Amino acid sequence: MSTTDTQLTIRTLSRDDEEALRRLAGRDSATSPSLPALGAELDGELVAALSLSDPSGRPLADPFVATAGAVELLRMRAAQLHAADHPRHGDRRRRRRAGLPRARGALAGSPPGGSRLLQL
Repeated sequence: MSTTDTQLTIRTLSRDDEEALRRLAGRDSATSPSLPALGAELDGELVAALSLSDPSGRPLADPFVATAGAVELLRMRAAQLHAADHPRHGDRRRRRRAGLPRARGALAGSPPGGSRLLQL
């Protein structure tokens, strides 16, 4: 029985990684993604990349390495970063209300069968 220890690293790529991105793009017959981008390194070698400006776009992947899992991790991390940068509208509303006392409900209009407004 043989065991292999490999290390997968997901990180943000920088201008220093442009040459590695070009090599990866050449292997994948594609163009390099625009920065900022995330990269997946297997034992220090860039094997997949995904642009953060278009996280749903086509990732770069080395066709000679099993990268399906790495690409999935890149997509998950890109989604996390996107969610952190763009909170949902309801989340902001909840935070805004967090310090306020809870509003008491009031009905707009008359109660059923009556002609007067409901008085609280």
